[in-house]
Amino acid sequence: MNKRFELSFTERKTPLISVLIPCYNRPEGLDNALSDFTRQTYRNIEIVVSDNCSPQKKEIAAVMAKYADDPRIRYTRRAENVGMLRNSLGVLEDARGQYLTWGSDDDRWDKDYLLELFTLLKKNPDASCAFCDYDVINPEGEKYIGFPEAYPFLKQFDDPDRISRLKKFILAKEGYSNKSCPIRALIKTEIVRDYFGKMQDLGLLENWGDMLVVFAFLMEGRMVTSPRVLHKFTSGNDKDYFPTPPNPYFYLEGYLKLMNCRLPVEEVKVLREFVGMKLTQADCAFGGKELARTLQNISTLMKVPGFDIDIHDVESLSHYLEVKDYCAVLRIITRIYRKFTPDLVLRVLAMQQELKERESVLA
Repeated sequence: MNKRFELSFTERKTPLISVLIPCYNRPEGLDNALSDFTRQTYRNIEIVVSDNCSPQKKEIAAVMAKYADDPRIRYTRRAENVGMLRNSLGVLEDARGQYLTWGSDDDRWDKDYLLELFTLLKKNPDASCAFCDYDVINPEGEKYIGFPEAYPFLKQFDDPDRISRLKKFILAKEGYSNKSCPIRALIKTEIVRDYFGKMQDLGLLENWGDMLVVFAFLMEGRMVTSPRVLHKFTSGNDKDYFPTPPNPYFYLEGYLKLMNCRLPVEEVKVLREFVGMKLTQADCAFGGKELARTLQNISTLMKVPGFDIDIHDVESLSHYLEVKDYCAVLRIITRIYRKFTPDLVLRVLAMQQELKERESVLA
């Protein structure tokens, strides 16, 4: 029989950290997660597990039985599947720790994960959260080769200037794993509860916007990051979280809503410009090589009856393209596209199709 887990006197004096694991139908992955967290070198933790009515009920129960002697684990099984969001909010409500981190049933963690992040936060009291470098693995546990390095990307958010770090985050590509993965960061529980309450009021948790959560952390303070690879993030799993893929506008509009309810007006004014640039990119399916297509769209707009483009904007576009001031180009494009209406979009698409058909006939 295993010896029952006990904390030393010194360990009982350290802050309690809550590890939150909402899970569904991955008994092997849950076993891995529990194995990783119960072996942490930072031992004053609680592990809150909520099974979202998994069909593999017996297999999940067998996994939990393996850890029955560890009093730090609290396990519940829902009577019905309530969806990922409600299951995740449920474990948040049950958290008792001063700090928390989100776990999952498909990732892996080094034994020093919590100790390293807690130590970083203690050394940097002005930081809101702490994270680490990580590897991206496939569902079989093999590291992806050639995936963008996480640490250089994450390190830029260790910026004491709030506008600067939020600007960098806004301008980073949506859907980029390095942008959403810091939801696994260690952070004070009171900060998470505060922001989650506001995000619920604003309707921003409907699609479980990981990147909005990270944005909220960065609004509160800088993110300190360890260069040690202490986490393995799984990419490529079929999670089927949403009936439809999340809309990119959801994140961009979410940044605006969060800023408006938390930041001083002068800071919001500065940051709105960068959100406007990203909205323009979304409007135009903008990405890297798409500037030419964007300008083509504007050229088409100039021929659409009833749509008036200021000739000064067109002249300015030519000038700023020549001097390669792409921020100025985007500001002008943003101003032009603010005139968009659903009816205008349909007319532009119809005219583009007509031009394409003419070119096809001529060819």
